[in-house]
Amino acid sequence: MKKFRLDFYIPDIKDGSHVDDAIGNYTLLLNRIGSVATLDFDRLKVLKRLYSSHVELHTPDENGYYGFGGVNRIKQSRCVGTNGNVRFYGNCWTSTMGQLGGKDRKGSGVCCRPASEVFKNPERWFYCEFEVSDFGYKQMTDMMQVELEANKGYDKSMIARFFVPMPIIRIVQKIKPNFCNDKLKWICSEFCNHHALIAFQYSKMQSIDPVIYKDNPTYQIAVQKIINDTMSPLLSATSLHYHGVDFYNMDGSLLLAGKK
Repeated sequence: MKKFRLDFYIPDIKDGSHVDDAIGNYTLLLNRIGSVATLDFDRLKVLKRLYSSHVELHTPDENGYYGFGGVNRIKQSRCVGTNGNVRFYGNCWTSTMGQLGGKDRKGSGVCCRPASEVFKNPERWFYCEFEVSDFGYKQMTDMMQVELEANKGYDKSMIARFFVPMPIIRIVQKIKPNFCNDKLKWICSEFCNHHALIAFQYSKMQSIDPVIYKDNPTYQIAVQKIINDTMSPLLSATSLHYHGVDFYNMDGSLLLAGKK
C-alpha cells in the first residue's frame, strides 16, 4: 500500500495572486448561499475551516516521507533544519495558471515540482491523506507523467465555469463543446481529482477483502465518486470532509475531523 496527499492552499489578498483570491472568494460565496438556502449552518463553519483556492497532489519521496509534521513526526530531525526552517519532501503535481496567478509564478499548465518549492508558507496550506494499492498508485503517477509530457497549458476557459451560471454554459456548449472546458487542458482541482480517482478506482478493483476495505474512505470515494473533475478546490475539500476524510495542518495537527 502507498499513500498520497491532496494539499489545499489558503489564499491571501496580500500575496498578489488576485485570480486565486477571486476563485476562493467567489466559490466560498456560492457555497455559503447554498448552505443558507438549505439552512445547513454546520456547513458554513466547515466552509470557513476549509477555505481554499488551489490544490496540489503530493506524492512522498522514495522513503515515504512528506516532510514537516504528520508521518514524519518521529523523524523531526529530517524535517526541521538547523536554522529552524521546515523541510518538505516528495513532489507536487497540479496544473498552474502561470503568471495569471501571480507575477512570481513560472510556467503554465501541468507541472511537477519539488514540495520544498511549493510549501514556502506552510501555514497557508492544509492536507488530507489517502492510502491506495501499489497498482493504483502506479496507475495514477504514470498517467500524471503522461499529462506532464503532453502539457497543453492551463485551461483558462475552465475558470469561467466558476463564474458563469450553469444553464448558460450548457446552452453555449451545444454550439461550442469546449466552452468552459478545454478537453486538452486542466485546472488544478480538475487534474488532482481526476488522477486521485484513478488511484481510488484501481485500488477498489484490487480489493481482496471488501468487508474490511469498505470502511476506508478511499473505497467510499471510488464507489460513490464524491469528487469529480468540475469541482472547485473548496467544494472538493468540503465533499471529502462530509464523507469521513480528516484534514490536517502541515505540522500534522488535526485541522478538521471528517464527518459522515
